[in-house]
Amino acid sequence: MTQNSFVSSNAQFPTPDQVLILDTETTGLDIKTGQVIELGAILYSVKHQTTIKQYSTLLPAQNNPAEHIEPI
Repeated sequence: MTQNSFVSSNAQFPTPDQVLILDTETTGLDIKTGQVIELGAILYSVKHQTTIKQYSTLLPAQNNPAEHIEPI
């Protein structure tokens, strides 16, 4: 694919002005035992290349096997 064909095919998909980025922290990757312990969100302006608003919160968990590494 040449650069010109890539640019013309991208013209079908306009760049959004803003994106919402979500992030989670978990106690593990096993869906049966892992729990979400933190949730974060960032509203980002693509046009201005800057964060508009951000939020994060800790969630209660039964246990956290990584607590000795990061005592949240």
